[in-house]
Amino acid sequence: MALEHYNTTNQGDEHELVEAVESNAFVFNGVWIHANFLAKPIADSSCDVPNYFFAELKSDYTGFYCLSCVKMDLGEPRKLGGCGLCPRQIMHPVDGGYRGAKPFNDSPTTERCAFTF
Repeated sequence: MALEHYNTTNQGDEHELVEAVESNAFVFNGVWIHANFLAKPIADSSCDVPNYFFAELKSDYTGFYCLSCVKMDLGEPRKLGGCGLCPRQIMHPVDGGYRGAKPFNDSPTTERCAFTF
């Protein structure tokens, strides 16, 4: 579901799933899931190094849907963060792009996310 969302919004950079890495579910006005997974480009069959992704899913009365799916660069530690609800091993994009446990934003920031009421 998350990778389908990514592929739809990033045509020309489509990926296929290699492996699920980590996930965490929490409840706040519905059930949320933050997850990391590995995926490789579909168009480049010579690429054997998968990319690391972060995805955020939320449920409502009809089921789960993907809010965001972001390709991340693990070689840039300053662009990796976390949130107040996930274990440390789940990597989040530090510049936002997800809603659960942090307001959604499109502007870069160096702050870690915090859960606010």
